[in-house]
Amino acid sequence: MDKKLYYCDYWQKKSISDYTYCLSDLIFQNEKDTSLAQIHGIILFKDSVLKYTKETLSVFEEEIRGVIRNVYKEAIIKIWYYNEDDSKFDVEHIPSRFAITIQVSEGISKTNVLFLNDLEKCVINLIKQYNFS
Repeated sequence: MDKKLYYCDYWQKKSISDYTYCLSDLIFQNEKDTSLAQIHGIILFKDSVLKYTKETLSVFEEEIRGVIRNVYKEAIIKIWYYNEDDSKFDVEHIPSRFAITIQVSEGISKTNVLFLNDLEKCVINLIKQYNFS
């Protein structure tokens, strides 16, 4: 997967008040193998990466898995968080830079991407939760 696609510069930025978020399209491992894809995202507040607790993110992760399993019932889903420089972080300060890895043995449709809209709603819910907590 092309590492440059991991960064917000390549995706459409959207804003809610002082928050900006980006969510990538499906990024496939390669053109021919559609069994594995990633979606990358980031949430910023005034150009700074937000930090969340593990507890807050558990609801977000449950929503994400539900959206994907509505389309791909047998999908293997991994959600992971990272700093741009790959530095470590603790469970009370998890960066809002994330990747969702989806593995589906029969392949992920490149045309059935409507579930990305529902994933975006999960990101918006996470912003609202942060904004009003």
